[in-house]
Amino acid sequence: MGKNKITVAEEHLVTASMDYVISSFFQMPYFHKEKRQKPRIVLSCVEREEHSLGIKMVGRVFEEYKWDVKLLGANLPKEYLLHAINVWNPKMVGLSLSTPALIPELVSTVREIKQKSPNTHILVGGRLSEELQQMKEMEGVQLCNSLHHLKDFIQNQPLENV
Repeated sequence: MGKNKITVAEEHLVTASMDYVISSFFQMPYFHKEKRQKPRIVLSCVEREEHSLGIKMVGRVFEEYKWDVKLLGANLPKEYLLHAINVWNPKMVGLSLSTPALIPELVSTVREIKQKSPNTHILVGGRLSEELQQMKEMEGVQLCNSLHHLKDFIQNQPLENV
Protein backbone atom coordinates (compact mmCIF):
# COMPACT_ATOMS: atom_id res chain seq x y z
CA MET A 1 0.00 0.00 0.00
CA GLY A 2 1.23 3.47 -0.81
CA LYS A 3 4.11 2.45 -3.08
CA ASN A 4 3.53 5.40 -5.47
CA LYS A 5 4.39 3.40 -8.58
CA ILE A 6 1.89 5.34 -10.68
CA THR A 7 0.71 8.92 -10.53
CA VAL A 8 -2.73 9.99 -9.38
CA ALA A 9 -3.54 10.96 -12.98
CA GLU A 10 -2.60 7.46 -14.18
CA GLU A 11 -4.70 5.91 -11.42
CA HIS A 12 -7.69 8.00 -12.51
CA LEU A 13 -7.17 6.96 -16.14
CA VAL A 14 -7.10 3.27 -15.21
CA THR A 15 -10.12 3.69 -12.94
CA ALA A 16 -12.10 5.47 -15.66
CA SER A 17 -11.21 2.74 -18.16
CA MET A 18 -12.23 -0.04 -15.76
CA ASP A 19 -15.40 1.86 -14.87
CA TYR A 20 -16.36 1.95 -18.55
CA VAL A 21 -15.76 -1.80 -18.97
CA ILE A 22 -17.62 -2.78 -15.79
CA SER A 23 -20.50 -0.39 -16.46
CA SER A 24 -21.06 -1.90 -19.89
CA PHE A 25 -22.11 -5.13 -18.16
CA PHE A 26 -24.78 -3.54 -15.96
CA GLN A 27 -28.38 -2.77 -16.65
CA MET A 28 -29.25 0.67 -15.40
CA PRO A 29 -31.15 0.51 -12.11
CA TYR A 30 -34.79 1.48 -12.21
CA PHE A 31 -36.79 2.80 -9.31
CA HIS A 32 -39.95 0.80 -8.74
CA LYS A 33 -41.14 -2.17 -6.72
CA GLU A 34 -41.32 -5.46 -8.47
CA LYS A 35 -41.88 -9.07 -7.35
CA ARG A 36 -38.95 -11.28 -8.29
CA GLN A 37 -37.73 -14.72 -7.45
CA LYS A 38 -34.10 -13.62 -7.32
CA PRO A 39 -32.68 -12.25 -4.09
CA ARG A 40 -32.11 -8.52 -4.25
CA ILE A 41 -29.08 -6.54 -3.10
CA VAL A 42 -28.70 -2.75 -2.92
CA LEU A 43 -25.09 -1.59 -3.35
CA SER A 44 -23.73 1.85 -2.51
CA CYS A 45 -20.69 3.71 -1.35
CA VAL A 46 -21.17 5.49 1.95
CA GLU A 47 -21.91 9.19 1.83
CA ARG A 48 -18.85 11.25 0.73
CA GLU A 49 -17.07 8.14 -0.65
CA GLU A 50 -16.17 8.84 -4.28
CA HIS A 51 -14.41 5.58 -5.15
CA SER A 52 -17.06 3.31 -6.69
CA LEU A 53 -15.09 0.90 -8.86
CA GLY A 54 -14.98 -1.76 -6.12
CA ILE A 55 -18.73 -1.69 -5.49
CA LYS A 56 -19.31 -2.04 -9.24
CA MET A 57 -17.14 -5.16 -9.29
CA VAL A 58 -19.08 -6.51 -6.31
CA GLY A 59 -22.32 -5.89 -8.19
CA ARG A 60 -21.03 -7.79 -11.18
CA VAL A 61 -20.16 -10.80 -8.98
CA PHE A 62 -23.65 -10.79 -7.45
CA GLU A 63 -25.15 -10.66 -10.95
CA GLU A 64 -23.09 -13.72 -11.90
CA TYR A 65 -24.81 -15.53 -9.03
CA LYS A 66 -28.24 -14.44 -10.29
CA TRP A 67 -28.96 -11.72 -7.76
CA ASP A 68 -31.06 -8.69 -8.66
CA VAL A 69 -28.53 -5.88 -8.21
CA LYS A 70 -29.47 -2.26 -7.55
CA LEU A 71 -26.22 -0.30 -7.90
CA LEU A 72 -26.52 3.21 -6.45
CA GLY A 73 -22.89 4.27 -6.94
CA ALA A 74 -20.68 6.77 -5.15
CA ASN A 75 -21.43 9.41 -2.53
CA LEU A 76 -25.09 8.62 -1.97
CA PRO A 77 -26.60 10.62 0.89
CA LYS A 78 -27.77 8.31 3.66
CA GLU A 79 -31.39 9.46 3.46
CA TYR A 80 -31.61 8.30 -0.18
CA LEU A 81 -30.00 4.97 0.61
CA LEU A 82 -32.52 4.40 3.40
CA HIS A 83 -35.34 5.35 1.03
CA ALA A 84 -34.07 2.91 -1.62
CA ILE A 85 -33.89 0.13 0.99
CA ASN A 86 -37.47 0.90 2.02
CA VAL A 87 -38.67 0.86 -1.61
CA TRP A 88 -36.78 -2.21 -2.82
CA ASN A 89 -36.79 -4.27 0.40
CA PRO A 90 -33.51 -6.07 -0.40
CA LYS A 91 -32.28 -9.22 1.32
CA MET A 92 -28.87 -7.57 1.58
CA VAL A 93 -27.24 -4.14 1.44
CA GLY A 94 -23.61 -3.77 0.38
CA LEU A 95 -21.64 -0.73 1.51
CA SER A 96 -18.18 0.31 0.37
CA LEU A 97 -15.59 2.76 1.59
CA SER A 98 -11.88 3.35 1.14
CA THR A 99 -11.21 6.30 3.42
CA PRO A 100 -10.64 5.83 7.18
CA ALA A 101 -12.21 9.24 7.88
CA LEU A 102 -15.55 7.82 6.68
CA ILE A 103 -15.69 4.92 9.16
CA PRO A 104 -17.96 6.91 11.54
CA GLU A 105 -20.33 7.53 8.59
CA LEU A 106 -20.28 3.81 7.81
CA VAL A 107 -21.06 2.84 11.41
CA SER A 108 -23.88 5.39 11.56
CA THR A 109 -25.32 4.15 8.26
CA VAL A 110 -25.20 0.50 9.35
CA ARG A 111 -26.93 1.34 12.64
CA GLU A 112 -29.72 3.22 10.85
CA ILE A 113 -30.22 0.41 8.34
CA LYS A 114 -30.41 -2.15 11.17
CA GLN A 115 -32.84 0.07 13.10
CA LYS A 116 -35.19 0.63 10.15
CA SER A 117 -34.76 -2.77 8.50
CA PRO A 118 -33.54 -5.25 11.16
CA ASN A 119 -33.78 -8.35 8.94
CA THR A 120 -31.63 -6.90 6.17
CA HIS A 121 -28.13 -8.37 6.05
CA ILE A 122 -25.28 -5.95 5.49
CA LEU A 123 -22.09 -6.60 3.57
CA VAL A 124 -19.24 -4.14 4.16
CA GLY A 125 -16.18 -3.95 1.96
CA GLY A 126 -13.33 -1.74 0.94
CA ARG A 127 -9.61 -1.33 1.37
CA LEU A 128 -9.89 -0.89 5.14
CA SER A 129 -10.30 -4.48 6.30
CA GLU A 130 -8.19 -4.03 9.46
CA GLU A 131 -9.83 -0.75 10.43
CA LEU A 132 -13.28 -2.31 10.02
CA GLN A 133 -12.83 -5.15 12.50
CA GLN A 134 -15.24 -3.40 14.90
CA MET A 135 -17.99 -4.12 12.37
CA LYS A 136 -17.65 -7.87 13.00
CA GLU A 137 -19.33 -7.36 16.37
CA MET A 138 -22.51 -5.99 14.78
CA GLU A 139 -25.15 -8.65 14.23
CA GLY A 140 -26.11 -9.21 10.60
CA VAL A 141 -22.96 -7.52 9.27
CA GLN A 142 -20.44 -9.40 7.10
CA LEU A 143 -17.02 -8.00 6.23
CA CYS A 144 -15.62 -8.72 2.79
CA ASN A 145 -12.06 -7.78 1.87
CA SER A 146 -11.64 -9.41 -1.56
CA LEU A 147 -13.63 -10.68 -4.54
CA HIS A 148 -12.48 -14.23 -3.69
CA HIS A 149 -13.92 -13.82 -0.20
CA LEU A 150 -17.11 -12.42 -1.72
CA LYS A 151 -17.54 -15.42 -4.03
CA ASP A 152 -16.99 -17.83 -1.11
CA PHE A 153 -19.55 -15.88 0.92
CA ILE A 154 -22.18 -15.98 -1.84
CA GLN A 155 -21.62 -19.68 -2.59
CA ASN A 156 -21.91 -20.63 1.08
CA GLN A 157 -25.08 -18.62 1.73
CA PRO A 158 -28.29 -20.56 1.41
CA LEU A 159 -30.67 -18.02 -0.10
CA GLU A 160 -33.30 -18.67 2.54
CA ASN A 161 -30.79 -17.43 5.16
CA VAL A 162 -29.95 -14.29 3.25
